[in-house]
Amino acid sequence: MSEEILTKESEEMTEEELAEKRRAAAEQDSSDEEEDEEEVDESKTSKASVKKEEDDEEEEEEPEVAEGKSSVKKEEGEEEEGDEDVIIGRWTTSSFEEYENMNCTGSLVDSPFFDMFNYSETYEIRDGGFTWSQTSAWHEDPYTEEGTYETTTTDTSTVYTLLGTTTKHGIEGYREGFISEDENSMSIKVQWDTDNNHIVDSCFKFTFYKVN
Repeated sequence: MSEEILTKESEEMTEEELAEKRRAAAEQDSSDEEEDEEEVDESKTSKASVKKEEDDEEEEEEPEVAEGKSSVKKEEGEEEEGDEDVIIGRWTTSSFEEYENMNCTGSLVDSPFFDMFNYSETYEIRDGGFTWSQTSAWHEDPYTEEGTYETTTTDTSTVYTLLGTTTKHGIEGYREGFISEDENSMSIKVQWDTDNNHIVDSCFKFTFYKVN
């Protein structure tokens, strides 16, 4: 009888120990799962934080890029507008000089030829075109002519090709204007038939000053 009780108690203790071990194992598994979930959550939070920082950096860069493009475009627009504004306005002759050679080369000397006849020219230059007027003692009424101009920029200078409609404006109807660095004067080479026999025999430098 005593042996049966001891055997039963031993079996009961074994079952209790097994149950205790099962509970402990279950608790350990649950604890491990919670730790895994926490690690996963921390990983997700970390990735989300990194992504947010990257998005913020991209948002900061995009306005800078857009601002840079806008600045470049603005500068280009200002340069184009600046070149155009240089010639737009009213120009009138201030002096006449004659080249040593009729092909517009050599030294320059003041010419009294045009002063003798109270000769003067005026350009009213607007965006894309101009009105050219000529007054002198040769004609009672001023002569006017409409024209256009083209701009050519090189590494060293800007040339304004003034295109008239008759040979009065030039031997071939056009002239080339060069504006000074201070933008207040413009020089033009003009070949001329001083003997009025339809043969070019001279070349002059007309200097215009900007009225407004």
